[in-house]
Amino acid sequence: MGCKTCKQKNQNGSAAGDILSDMELIPKSFTDGEFSGNILLKIIAFAVVLLAMPLVLLVLIGQIFTTFFFPKSLPKATKKLKSVGMFFVEKYVKFKYKKEMRRREKQFDQNRGYEEDSELVNVENYTDINIHEKNNDEK
Repeated sequence: MGCKTCKQKNQNGSAAGDILSDMELIPKSFTDGEFSGNILLKIIAFAVVLLAMPLVLLVLIGQIFTTFFFPKSLPKATKKLKSVGMFFVEKYVKFKYKKEMRRREKQFDQNRGYEEDSELVNVENYTDINIHEKNNDEK
């Protein structure tokens, strides 16, 4: 099944559908274990995984313990945990908002305003000029 172009062979002799299986998502130099410029990335990734494992295990053990021994209080604990998480998210959002507002106030502090004696308000008034629709001399 399929169109004729999909069934055609490419330069390697494999069908066009096999190209997806030959595509590399991760470079060979990264997966072979060679230290070709990405040793620092590998060390950082390894350290992050090692640091995250105990935290993930503690959360899973706590979840299993709560499920086995306190099944009725599980919704309450989940709700409290969610509210604590949302508290920190809200505090972070307020902090970012205040920081952005301070930055903008500082940026636009020297702008001119529309007070009574401002040069933006003291402009010539052209509202009393009559504009005629037909400005041509009629004969």
